[in-house]
Parts: sequence; C-alpha cells; structure tokens
Amino acid sequence: MYQSISGESKQVLWQKYYSIMVTSGKSPVKTMIEIQNYAAQLRSMGAVIDYEMEVARIISSMMDEKFRQFREAWRSVEIAKQTSALLLSRLKTWELEDGETYKNASHVEETSKAYAAKKERPKRTRQEISDLKKKTKCHICKLKGHWKSECTFKDKDSAKKEQKSDEKSEGAYMAGGLSDLWINDSGANRHYCGRKDWFFEYKEYPCPKSVSMADNSLMLVKGVGAVKVKALINKVWVEITIYQVEYVPGGANLLSENVLLDKGLVVSKSGNNQIIYYRDGQRDIEAERRDGLQIMKFKPIVNRAMACIKPVVWHEILAHINSKFLNDTKDKEAAYGLENMKREDVNFKCEICMKAKSKKKSYVTVEKTVFARRMLTFRSWLCKCNFEKWKFVLPCSKGRSISF
Repeated sequence: MYQSISGESKQVLWQKYYSIMVTSGKSPVKTMIEIQNYAAQLRSMGAVIDYEMEVARIISSMMDEKFRQFREAWRSVEIAKQTSALLLSRLKTWELEDGETYKNASHVEETSKAYAAKKERPKRTRQEISDLKKKTKCHICKLKGHWKSECTFKDKDSAKKEQKSDEKSEGAYMAGGLSDLWINDSGANRHYCGRKDWFFEYKEYPCPKSVSMADNSLMLVKGVGAVKVKALINKVWVEITIYQVEYVPGGANLLSENVLLDKGLVVSKSGNNQIIYYRDGQRDIEAERRDGLQIMKFKPIVNRAMACIKPVVWHEILAHINSKFLNDTKDKEAAYGLENMKREDVNFKCEICMKAKSKKKSYVTVEKTVFARRMLTFRSWLCKCNFEKWKFVLPCSKGRSISF
C-alpha cells in the first residue's frame, strides 16, 4: 500500500485518530480496529504512539452514557493488565450482552403492545361473526361462508405440504451436510475441524480458548491434534495427514490456505471451478467450487475402536492367563476392555497351554524273571569262551533259541 510521508497527510491522520468516536449504532469493536489502523499508519511515518496511549485513546472514544459502567470497570483493572487484547475481549463480551438486552427489551415492548391491542378489541357476537363470514373469503378454497379453520379442503392441502417437505428433506439428506466436507478457507490462519471422531491424535487444552471470526463472532477451541483423510491426487486416492488441527465442537471443517502457502505449496485457481495445489512443481491436493464454497476433494477416515468378545482371544493376548481368573476379572470390573466379553465355560481348552504344561511319562520297569537271570549268566559264560568258526544253535525254554 502506498503511504505518503508528507506533513500534510500525517496531520490528516492525526485528526482522524483523535476525532473518531463511538456513536449510537456503531460497534465499539469496529471503532477500536479503526483506531489501531490509524495508530499503525502513524507509527510507520515515525510517530511515537505506545500501546498504553492507544488503549487510553480507545477508552476516550467511548464517551456515551451507555459506556459509563464499562469505563468505570476498566479503570478498576490493574494498569499492567490493561492490554489491547483484554480490551478487545471485553468489548466483544459487552456487545453480545448489549445485543441480548436490546432483543429482550424489544420483545417485551412488542408483547405489551399486542396484549394492549388485544385487550382493547371488543368481543363480537354470534350474529356479527356469521355476517362477517358471509362477506369474507376462505384463504384455502376462496369461497365465502366459512373461515380457514373450518375449511374441508384443509386436510388435503396439509397432506400436499407434508409431501413436499418430505421431498425437500430427502433431497437435503442426499446432498449431505457441511459437517462431512472440508472447506478451503483463504481467511483462516489455522486448520479447524468440528468432528472429534476424525482425530487419531488429540490433546485437550486445559482451558478452551476463543477465536474471533470475520463477522466478529466467537467460537471455542477445545483441543488440537492430527486428522487423517483420503485426498484425490492425480486421480488417485492417497491417505494424507493434516497436523495442527484445532477442534471446534460442531463447527465447520476448514483447511487454511494460508498455512498451506506458508509450507511452500502453490495454489492455482482457474476459471473452470478447479483449485489445485502444487508441491515442488508436482500436482498435489485439489478442490472445486460448489455453491459458493471451495470444497476439498477429501474422504474422511473415521477412527473406530474394535471390541473383542471371545475369552479365548483375551486368554492368548494376556499371555495365556488362567481362564477362571479372566472371567473373575470381568465380573469384578477390575480392568477396562472386558465389558463386552462373553462369559463362556471356564474349562475351555487351549491347545498351546496343554502342550506347554504336559510332561513325558516314564518307561515301565521290566520285571526280571528267572529266565532272564539264567540268560545273563549264560551270556557271561560265553564271553569267557573262545569260539573260532563255530556256529551252532542252543535250544532254550519257552520255544526260544540262540544262534552262534
């Protein structure tokens, strides 16, 4: 922006800086922003205006009688805490409360007027009502002699209206809501998401913070995290992660164009309703213009927790603990995650546990009989003998024989 540094333009800015006042019907927040803009321009020209002087000038611009309590409350604040940020938040709160008070007062006034008019209205007799019906037309069938509440065509007309409303609601349902879409916002300085179930990483703020919108409205931010989505890149759906996304309950899902530009992406907006981002010269995420909004070509990924209900699976996950102990843990609610587990027979068999706990049986001892003892004696005798090229068979008892 071209700024003149001549003495004349500087004098004009000083006049505007000191002449601006909050008048009836003018927002004090907008007045504060105007004063801050003039102060910034004067600082760029070399004028010395500290922030305490700027805050004092904003307070002096609110000399109307309705700001008297606000000025007294501001004087009670410690001087070290009288910052422009605190003043802006208090002015926004005052505007919201003043708007509600005005609405309630106007509503009470209108109600009292209507009640007074209704009270002064004389009550008609039956004859007057019947004469009035003969002169007036019904709003539904356009015939004289009865009124709208007595018309026989009322039921048919209401049925048609219900059918039309059902068709409209069905069409709106088919079109989908904004809560499922991501909007490319060139005015936002952060990414925002209104769906907590889309976060796969989330950290709650100790104290929710308020964020000012372009229309001077406020919204609460409760936490920050990361969201995974499927983005259309070069006609292929690719899973990407959006970091530093702030959670706004029930709010719209906004993708900040300024954040993407700060990260080195380049945006191209053509006349055929296409918005394309480029990263290092390569085509990246894209959006399209639809109903005056820039809708990102994203598909949400909902993070769901899977519950296991089979005791056998829990038995294997928990290092093959005893099945009876597992069921007792569920019944006593001593651990999280076992609420949906089905209680089955505590004596179910685990093949791995059976193999691990089994042991080999010992061999059956052989009873030494009289025959076995004789054979051992005979073998020891044969070992002492020296047989060369002899081969004969010795018959033994019980049908057995020994070859040599």
